[in-house]
Amino acid sequence: MGERISEQQAQMLSDFIADKCVEMDLGPEQILDGLSRVLLGATNDLGVGGFELDIEGFGRCSVELVADE
Repeated sequence: MGERISEQQAQMLSDFIADKCVEMDLGPEQILDGLSRVLLGATNDLGVGGFELDIEGFGRCSVELVADE
């Protein structure tokens, strides 16, 4: 994996997404559903088999693509 984005870039991206979610009048579960779908789609489109991010003291996120049977 390449470099992580900076905290400032992460905040800018988060603010943009939050503004768009407000504009679309999405509720919490809809936001998490949408973000999950986008994360899975991006992982697939970028040709990465999976992705994992661990921010110590905060949380962990992982994406694992499942091959079609």
